[in-house]
Amino acid sequence: MAGLLASCRCDADTYPPIGRAAIWTLYLVILVDFFQLTFVYPFIPTLVADFGGTPEQQASRVALLSTIAAAVETIANPILGAMSDRFGRRAVMVASTIGSAVSAVFLGYTRNFGEAIAARVLNSLSGGTASVANTYMADITTPEERPEYMARITSLIGVGLTTGPIVGGWLYAAGGIKIACVSAGAISFVNFLAVFFFLKESSQAQ
Repeated sequence: MAGLLASCRCDADTYPPIGRAAIWTLYLVILVDFFQLTFVYPFIPTLVADFGGTPEQQASRVALLSTIAAAVETIANPILGAMSDRFGRRAVMVASTIGSAVSAVFLGYTRNFGEAIAARVLNSLSGGTASVANTYMADITTPEERPEYMARITSLIGVGLTTGPIVGGWLYAAGGIKIACVSAGAISFVNFLAVFFFLKESSQAQ
């Protein structure tokens, strides 16, 4: 893992200077992070029902699958923050966005409840990039600019949480669970491309 993160680092001169592209990329990271947290909600009952079990078991599994992501992401946020101090903000966001893409697709092809839990845990471990993105934003903005940008990030958190179930439900209705999950994975892959090509390492983390 350390080797992967180290390989994701870049020198200050490798990528375009931090500017508008970096700001919009951070916005995208935040938006997709919280979108991934909630996009599964509309089809969790169907996913769990496909695994069988009694109605009581299914109800418990729906509750667990719905809540475990938020719990794990809460734990992951400070861990990823500490890793970003060691390996760099960009490196952690590159690895995390790839993990989010893989875990979303994995969820669509799970064959049992254990695999579904593993997919959601992986997604949450990868999706705890909000704290890293916030720290990156603090690195590249002045104290005078910071409140405005942080307010926008707070707004995007709400947008991500709200649009996740809407888009997830629409994709599920249009093509089923696999289509919904693969589409979410594709969104995360676009997120990865944006981070890879438009973010350089912030000076505070070099």
